[in-house]
Amino acid sequence: MIGGLFIAAPVFALVDMPGHEGEDLSAEQKKELIPRTERFREELPAMLKEISAALDELRSKARSEGNEDIAQLASEIMTHARTEELVLYPPRC
Repeated sequence: MIGGLFIAAPVFALVDMPGHEGEDLSAEQKKELIPRTERFREELPAMLKEISAALDELRSKARSEGNEDIAQLASEIMTHARTEELVLYPPRC
């Protein structure tokens, strides 16, 4: 689960989400929120590079094997991942 372990608790602490209403974090969990989000922020660029490299490899292999449907799917997932990255994790100014 990419980033999920680091970002879920901070998100749930900020807003009530379906299925998580009334979920109280313990004092220890609250204390860990900032270090966890900082760790996520530090690791995010490497995780995104890994995802991009894997999708690029998938696209290349699919094209070399003549499977354009899979190559197109890999390209679309790459576009989605880049868009998601810009929307959810904009560069710091």
